[in-house]
Amino acid sequence: MVSCRRKDCHSTKDLTLCWTFKGEGRKIEPKDFVLFSTYGLGQKRKQKYQVEDTVNNGIWPRIFVKLRQLDSIEVSMKLDSLDTERLKINYKKDFEPGQEIKFGLMIHDVLSKEEHYDTMKSFEAVQIRKYIKKQGWPINKLDTNNSFYLHKKVKKELPNLTLGQKVKVDLNIFDLKGNIIQSSHPQHGIDLNVSDTLLPGVKIALLNMAIGEKANVIIPFDLAFKDQQRMGVRPFTTLFIKLEVLGRLE
Repeated sequence: MVSCRRKDCHSTKDLTLCWTFKGEGRKIEPKDFVLFSTYGLGQKRKQKYQVEDTVNNGIWPRIFVKLRQLDSIEVSMKLDSLDTERLKINYKKDFEPGQEIKFGLMIHDVLSKEEHYDTMKSFEAVQIRKYIKKQGWPINKLDTNNSFYLHKKVKKELPNLTLGQKVKVDLNIFDLKGNIIQSSHPQHGIDLNVSDTLLPGVKIALLNMAIGEKANVIIPFDLAFKDQQRMGVRPFTTLFIKLEVLGRLE
């Protein structure tokens, strides 16, 4: 580690950054994903953070866009309301707006949005194969292009559903850890002609099913919520769905 000198510090009214080691990697930009560790707030934590635009988004983005890959710094900052919420989620303890804190931060890696997406897709493909193998399901039902999986538990010799139809379904959505995300009423109606109210992966599954069929479906994150956090689901979450087509809605 290199000792911090005064010229290696950056100070504003509510934020001071002092470099303890100067990295030589690329500069961090808004929308990049940063893999980093923090220490000195009661625990050491490895974290991942997508850097937001710096306008009206708290102090954290302003920290990261001043750094480079492999930098290590000491931080002194006065918390605003956005910062207290982030810290409460990460450290499971309460912080107050206006509170002054000090901690250390080490940058391990920086990925562009595209690089992070590719990394998550590669990781997901491995996890889906492991999940299918653990369940004892046939692997030949896996679409290796995008990791979509549909295994029919009950098959009917009927034509598949088509766009424009309205159907009753029983739809139960989980993550791959078994946590339930959504459970529908058995009479829940789905309009296959309205794409903006239906996850792309669910739509693909239904268009490959007939009335009366049941299926186990795995939907990769790019056919689900992608990099967005919705319904309490973290970004890049793979979904497992128990799906049954009960009948048509007139």
